[in-house]
Amino acid sequence: MRTLLVANSDDVEKISRVAKDFGKVTKVADADAVVPSIEAAAEEGKRFDVLVLSDEVEEFTNILKMIEMFQEGRTLDEEKLKIIILTNTFHEQHTKKIVEAAEVVVRDFFVKPYIRTSVVRMLEAIELEQYQREIEKPELDMTILAVEDSPVTRRQLRILLRKLACVVTVESAEEMFEEISSINPDIITMDVGLPGITGIQACERLRNTPGYSDIPVIFITAREGRDDELAMFKAGSNDFVKKPFGSFALKARVKNQLLRRRAELELQKETEQLSKSVRKLDCLFSISDIIMDPNISTEELVNRVIKVIPAASVRPEAACARIILKEREFRTDNFKETIWQITAPIVTHEKPIGSLEVCFLDDEESLVGGVDSIISDIASRISQAIERRHYTETLKKLSITDGLTKLYNSRYFSLRIKEELSRAKRHKSFLSLLMLDVDHFKLFNDTYGHSEGDRILAKLASTIRKVIQETALAFRYGGDEFMIILPENNEDDAKKVVDRIRNEWSRVFEKDPPSISIGSSTYDGTTEITSGNLVREADKGMYASRGIKITNVVDIKQSVEGGQL
Repeated sequence: MRTLLVANSDDVEKISRVAKDFGKVTKVADADAVVPSIEAAAEEGKRFDVLVLSDEVEEFTNILKMIEMFQEGRTLDEEKLKIIILTNTFHEQHTKKIVEAAEVVVRDFFVKPYIRTSVVRMLEAIELEQYQREIEKPELDMTILAVEDSPVTRRQLRILLRKLACVVTVESAEEMFEEISSINPDIITMDVGLPGITGIQACERLRNTPGYSDIPVIFITAREGRDDELAMFKAGSNDFVKKPFGSFALKARVKNQLLRRRAELELQKETEQLSKSVRKLDCLFSISDIIMDPNISTEELVNRVIKVIPAASVRPEAACARIILKEREFRTDNFKETIWQITAPIVTHEKPIGSLEVCFLDDEESLVGGVDSIISDIASRISQAIERRHYTETLKKLSITDGLTKLYNSRYFSLRIKEELSRAKRHKSFLSLLMLDVDHFKLFNDTYGHSEGDRILAKLASTIRKVIQETALAFRYGGDEFMIILPENNEDDAKKVVDRIRNEWSRVFEKDPPSISIGSSTYDGTTEITSGNLVREADKGMYASRGIKITNVVDIKQSVEGGQL
């Protein structure tokens, strides 16, 4: 027993000498040290059992107020801390009024002159109460349900088993089935010969009741026949105890089943936790596989991820998800906003671009432990994937784009002309190619400077972009040369494009625009030809028009005939 005393007088010193016989005594000099001492003991996982102070101590009222504050804050355990106040005949009534006003629970008042025997008896009573609490506390934090129609046997079971676990008794099997959900027992002891539903019948029914079929059952019986024993085990009992039973045999068998039950429950809990962790990892691995696939677009990535996310819940069918990216929204088919939801931002380049919302359609029990961190992790992975794709697309675009004109470069032209020609052959459709350059561009650069030459090339590229349709592809082929691929365009279509370029180019400059040369070639969809043939024919047409002003540009229109170019 631990005692805290405010040692401000000889009387308190006398009390401390008595208290030492009951355990450790801590003395503090004044009121200011009371609260810190209690807090220090609590931090060490210890509690004072008795607080002794005199009403003559300075700030006596303040000490009471602090104790009241601790009681309200549940820092001070009322049941364990017994307050004893030392007073005298003159102060007794006044002190009791102060204590009553402070609403502090006081165990007793000692009035001068203090009788040592009274103090000893008080401390003995407190010590006895502690002992009784300790011996009444069950060994296991589990529940035993005893089903017994005999009041004598019920009482005997309570007395013998209460030190082992909490014991709840009922009189019949019918009452057991009515109360079992509220009792939630870890083990059942049951008399075989119950009135109404017998113990054998109750056990058989219990084994077929979902949620309770695995609860251990120990029969208590006076029957000794072999057939009776077989009937009990056949009904599903785990063990049995014969009447009259000894305390050792009963407690040993019940404890054995309780320990097995506890081990099973702990294993079940660990298995469920492991299952949740595996489900979480499966979900994250699946999302990682999707995110790391370089061949899918951002839209396809989000659509596939959204279908995997519900797997992060205990019951995937009770979960739904939605991803919002700027103006677009992706959702599972069963999406519905509920009060049970978790939202995580999707951020790229340190700027929010959307959010991931996961909603649970029934209740928060559907959540996997730490599901908020899972959702945040998924949102982070989506953010990284979108950002990575943005970088990839940017790099890809830069690798096929000419820096000056912002048109596609010659490397990309070599790839696309083959693809477009192959497509035209498959569909037996027309394909035209235009090649153009600025006449005498080297002389222009030498005369006006390279910066002015770059300005002319940029203007020509802008003119081309403005004139061609969305299906057409424009390239800077090299130096001052440009290429335009015109899918599904015949000779006349190509001529119209040439005319539009000519007219637009003439409007770019107020007077005397630099002349350009344009050549064209066309595949009619029926002959055998290579991309090199198309390029060479367009090149010939361009050089044939060399030196002629834009207003008189020559369009060499020659249909491609198989094998003759």
